[in-house]
Amino acid sequence: MDRRFSIKEIALFFAQLIKQILQSVLFPALYYFFCIGRKVNDKLVLLADMHSEQRPYSLKLIHDALIDAGFQIQEHYIENKKSTIIQIAKFAAVFMYSYAVARYVFICDYFLPVVSCKKRKETTVVQLWHASGILKKFGYDSAEDIPESFGIFAAKDAAKTRLRRALVRRVLYRGNLFKNYSLVTVSSPECVTYYESAMRLHKGICVPIGIARTDCLFNQYYVHSCKEKLLCKYPQLANKKIALWVPTFRGNVKQAYTAGVEDIIKLNLQEDWCLVVKQHPHAPRAAGLFQPEMDASEIFPAADVLITDYSTILFEFSLLGKPIILFLPDGDQYEQRRGIYIPLNEIPAPVVYTREELAGAIENAQSNYSPERWESFRQKYMSSCDGNTVQRILERVCAVNPGVKPPQSSFLIEEAAASKVFYG
Repeated sequence: MDRRFSIKEIALFFAQLIKQILQSVLFPALYYFFCIGRKVNDKLVLLADMHSEQRPYSLKLIHDALIDAGFQIQEHYIENKKSTIIQIAKFAAVFMYSYAVARYVFICDYFLPVVSCKKRKETTVVQLWHASGILKKFGYDSAEDIPESFGIFAAKDAAKTRLRRALVRRVLYRGNLFKNYSLVTVSSPECVTYYESAMRLHKGICVPIGIARTDCLFNQYYVHSCKEKLLCKYPQLANKKIALWVPTFRGNVKQAYTAGVEDIIKLNLQEDWCLVVKQHPHAPRAAGLFQPEMDASEIFPAADVLITDYSTILFEFSLLGKPIILFLPDGDQYEQRRGIYIPLNEIPAPVVYTREELAGAIENAQSNYSPERWESFRQKYMSSCDGNTVQRILERVCAVNPGVKPPQSSFLIEEAAASKVFYG
């Protein structure tokens, strides 16, 4: 049925159209031009991200490891949502200049400049995806990540609607958003087929060698330091049990929101508990909630229980052997709309839907925790995360550079934990 369309829908359409022009025309033209007469620099490594203005948590350990291994590092960061088209174009031009001669590129999220061209064979692109395990559908498996179409293409005839939507997806989402990847690291063999599907990867690119960011959680010095850092910055948490709420966002990146904020604000906990919140970076920050200026993973060591929903952050937190609660204030709406890869009953965590149920689950979290069930869960979905992922990644990188000796992982972790990367 034909209908009027909103200004927001039109704006989204044209924003995506401009992005597609940049990706399909400007970015590759710059890359090929910058390749002319220039050779690949075997020591040059690029770290890049378009979701943060500073080095993402997922790239911090690999950064220190590469520096220690003697590579030349260039970092390229911009926050896409806060940037104009001109700023993004300038950012891409600078990145493409270096990309044209880089030997290695490390990213940890969607990054259009990397996939916009046919890269040189000598350049290795490593995707250190920011999530562990596998739960909510993403990439090409989710219409919320890569839309089938925009609502403005609805028609009276269903067949015409399908045709219009197929055409617009080919125009606005051309190419493979995960092209040019040489290596994608995942947390266990169980996750490989899901990532291959979501990213449309050829066999052999997705390798279960672990998630680099999890290495820190196996280093007791780092774990202790994170606790001290949190209490030093927020002394009101001393002698309190900490319930950490880390929800994923609803909707898509451009229209993200957090479900359950009102319930969390009104949550009534015992006096010995303190509620700490870390909303997803894509969602607007809610007022009235205590949100420390630290990465969620830095708060993990001090948290007594994690509250989440469909966020894969639960896989990372499970490595610490502490209770997890699934709080689903919107019921199964998210699951029905976006889709999930594994059933929730496979996760050995209580599922609650109201703030009253949540308060009770927090009080009983420790007594209801099953170490045996969680150990089985970790073996299935996190078996490749053992504190040595960074070393394994560097060994693969250094395999093509025999003169570079891969450093020891334990040394890298202790150095990173003691550095300004973690202490600000």
